Amino acid sequence: MLSSLCPPKSKRFHLGRRLQNMLNKIFLPWPRGITQGKQLALCGLLMVSVCASAYLIAIRSFSLALGPRREVDRRWRFARPACCLVEHWLSGAAKPPGVAFKDFMMNCFEKDVSENERSNDLIPEHTSWESDFGAGIGLKRLRVVTFNVHFFQRGFSTTLRGDATRECLEVLKTLNADVLFLQEIPESRVEEAIGALRGQLGLRHAVAAPSADAHVLDPSFGVYPGERLHVICASRGALVRSGAVPMGSGHAAFLEVDFGPSSSSSSSSSSSSSSAAVAATPKGRVLAYSVHLSVRCPEETRLAEATAVLEHARQAVKSAAKSAGGGAPPLVLVGGDFNQPVESDYPAREWAAMAADMTRAKLPLSDGVAQALRERGGLASAFDLARERRPLPATSAWNGALVDFIYASEESRPRAAENLRGLEAGRSRFSAEASWAYYTSVSDHFPLVADFRVDV
Repeated sequence: MLSSLCPPKSKRFHLGRRLQNMLNKIFLPWPRGITQGKQLALCGLLMVSVCASAYLIAIRSFSLALGPRREVDRRWRFARPACCLVEHWLSGAAKPPGVAFKDFMMNCFEKDVSENERSNDLIPEHTSWESDFGAGIGLKRLRVVTFNVHFFQRGFSTTLRGDATRECLEVLKTLNADVLFLQEIPESRVEEAIGALRGQLGLRHAVAAPSADAHVLDPSFGVYPGERLHVICASRGALVRSGAVPMGSGHAAFLEVDFGPSSSSSSSSSSSSSSAAVAATPKGRVLAYSVHLSVRCPEETRLAEATAVLEHARQAVKSAAKSAGGGAPPLVLVGGDFNQPVESDYPAREWAAMAADMTRAKLPLSDGVAQALRERGGLASAFDLARERRPLPATSAWNGALVDFIYASEESRPRAAENLRGLEAGRSRFSAEASWAYYTSVSDHFPLVADFRVDV
């Protein structure tokens, strides 16, 4: 039996002779004293070396082939020009004479809007998840929007250029969010804002929470003097629970809602009855947090705020899993104004210019929040998760930096269609489809939009 696996001795001899003859052509004449046996051994050693070298070359070639592809996969994030302000820094040009630098920054912001607002047409019209189920569509889309409304005032920072309440609501109607995060709502206008979200936008559940001490307006401010700004989290989903999550001197607004088939039928139910129904059949559970992290503060302040939200989310995920009896994990969403750009969101050249400006202004280059969200919370930016790859916006605010984000669970990273079809019936999956910036100057921040596919 074993002998059949090994060639006859005569064939082995001829194979060795062929190797020896091949090397004779290369090394002829052999050094004196090299016997035929040693010659055959050297032949074998050389063949092993040749095979090993070929293997290493193949592996290296394969790695080089993958390397550029990974680089291309990263380049799509920066396939756009720098924002106007950063482009100015890169050019080395001087600020126009007679213009205050903050006014120049806002002029750059308005130029960014005018040059990019055509891209708003790329954002598809969205029908609410309720309409999908009403039409018998089992596969629906969930839209998430975050918007810092600058206390419903045109202008920037402490410069006011008139009320923009109506314009902000028109933007929100256009985007038609199923989950909405708002920042910089004056305390005296919280109830009015929640009423408008319910009555005009159909976001029947909303909760407000006071922001950190850094977001209390100066007593001498032209509007809402001395008021603490608030965040709002609103949703069309069936309510499970809501509240304000403490984070440092402020809070995040929190909603736990459900977007499963059973929740669409409970749209007219009271909060208590809706909560009971959802707890029994959690088909599309979402944990949503609207945040406005502190500004002009030590970097550890924002990190502590984000850590508090992550800890609450960790406990909420466990609670949701327990009530669901296992099954699909809930979709965790953290959206809002994080007041810190992230180096990996920029090409090296742009970041160098921004870092120089932040250093001059004595602002930290990193606060560790993005890393904590990724490593501790398992969250990623909707732009990086989305199936449709779109360049990151060069900025989301008048200060020339991308500081607004929608972070979502890594589990929402799109899967192959066959994996989706293989899911257990009745279990929900959220899959990030696309993300956009909506260019408008009704505030000093752009809204960000993210669409998720919901398979229930």
